[in-house]
Amino acid sequence: AERRDDLALAARAALAAHELLPDHAKLLRGAAVLQARTGNAPGALRLYERLWELGHDDAALHQGRGEALHALGRMRDAAQAFRTAIASGDRS
Repeated sequence: AERRDDLALAARAALAAHELLPDHAKLLRGAAVLQARTGNAPGALRLYERLWELGHDDAALHQGRGEALHALGRMRDAAQAFRTAIASGDRS
């Protein structure tokens, strides 16, 4: 329970930091990961999509998007995101 509380606190702190610096990529990515780890798939997806809008295009971003989409039951979209993650990994 303590770990879950720590994750929830970290997720709230990351979102607060994101509000102050909405285009800061490291904050966005950290906030997205924490949202996903605390079970907030819609929040994670929103943050991953913001990163994508800012021009980030890497395997980790697409994998995170895929995981969020999968958690939301959007299987076709998730599959496409995972395919993009694999292709992005091949480019690096």
